[in-house]
Amino acid sequence: MKNSQDQDIGLNLVYLIQQHNLAQVRKKVTIDQFHLLSVIGKGSIGKVVLVRKKDNQKIYALKVIKKTKLIENHSVKQIFAERNILQNCQHPFIIKLEYAFQNETKLYFCLQYCPGGELYQLLVQKNKLTEEQAKFYASQIILAFQYLHEQDIIYRDLKPENVLIDQEGYIKLTDFGFSKQGIQGNFGAHSKCGTAEYLAPELLAGNHGKAADWWTFGTLIYEMVIGQPAFFGETKEELFNQILHHEINYKKIGASSQFKDLLSKLLQKDPNNRISSANEIKKHPWFKNIDWDMILKRQMPPVFIPILNSDDDVQYFDDCFLKEPINSQTNSLSLEEQMQSPFQGFSYSASPQQKKEEQLEF
Repeated sequence: MKNSQDQDIGLNLVYLIQQHNLAQVRKKVTIDQFHLLSVIGKGSIGKVVLVRKKDNQKIYALKVIKKTKLIENHSVKQIFAERNILQNCQHPFIIKLEYAFQNETKLYFCLQYCPGGELYQLLVQKNKLTEEQAKFYASQIILAFQYLHEQDIIYRDLKPENVLIDQEGYIKLTDFGFSKQGIQGNFGAHSKCGTAEYLAPELLAGNHGKAADWWTFGTLIYEMVIGQPAFFGETKEELFNQILHHEINYKKIGASSQFKDLLSKLLQKDPNNRISSANEIKKHPWFKNIDWDMILKRQMPPVFIPILNSDDDVQYFDDCFLKEPINSQTNSLSLEEQMQSPFQGFSYSASPQQKKEEQLEF
């Protein structure tokens, strides 16, 4: 009888703890629950701010977006798509969304903090990477793209600035503002979006799909190994003309024959002729020494592990961001009540099961 009562008490205690945790998660998240520490990124419609949550003392990257800018740019639908993608994506090499919330003037994405900074900063420091170093990062991007494409999501904005390095030296894809759901093949998307130097020819033409991501992957690994963009021009017109018509002379590239062969297959201007499946790319000879299971399990020795002095260390981020004032947007114009309706339902909080995140140790 006593054992039965003890079991009942134990089960009730577990239930109460679970309900308390659920209540904590469902509690409305507001900007007042965070200490704002420093700006670590900036875009056309907002900033990314390093923050510490007051209740759990954890560090996050808070993406702050002005509602007025979204309305002016007709981007409200896209910001909800970004929220939905981040909410549903659970992958080792994709940034984790912890919370999404809003106030009268701004939307907030509370994201996992990657203290190693952007791949862009690493390339600035090193100028270029060895093929083995580039392969380490490339293999993770392939696995992230494979995961996204299996869910019929195209990323559309791969560039060094959108590849973050976490505390263990592995990557996280971030900024899904140009991503699109529901694309099953190499065509079906029509928006012209992305970053000019990395745009696929078919994206410039209009109709594109998953193969466009593999073009951008080709341009990124080219830049990592060669040390300069695959295509460039003094004006956008010159740049786009290069992307559409210029053929790369692979004989003049100082790299291995396997690497040049992979590039030639990725940078095919016709998406129908492009190597455009993750499994096919993974089998390419350039990746012959990659253990894909070890990469996915994050067991390969990293190229670079950030040396951190604290959990809020920002030394690997660009000084031009760190000098930005945190509160320059506090005087944003409030939106009238009828203008708030497009943003209803934006808020989100990860479940307790999803919050088993890795902790920084010092």
